[in-house]
Amino acid sequence: MDELIRLVEEETHLVREGKMFALRELEPKKKQAAREFITGLEAVKKIRPALEQHAPDAILRLRRRHSEFRSMLQLNLAALATAREVSDGMLRAITDGRSFGYQSA
Repeated sequence: MDELIRLVEEETHLVREGKMFALRELEPKKKQAAREFITGLEAVKKIRPALEQHAPDAILRLRRRHSEFRSMLQLNLAALATAREVSDGMLRAITDGRSFGYQSA
């Protein structure tokens, strides 16, 4: 989960800075981290009763961390949606022959 969180935070940062081409390099790493996260989550689900009995504090920490992850993911998705709206607007403007508010030399 930590690696996935780190990568999603990096993605959010890149999107906010408008470094869209840098996202290409990040995507395979993020997909791999997401696969590993899902695999780990499935493993935890299988042994959940034992964990709840023998390591209830670990389950609480995991739930708390997962909640933090969901919140951070919502911010990431909002940033991605905004970036998509901006790029779609730019494409529409180009298609319609409009300018972006700057003067050419």
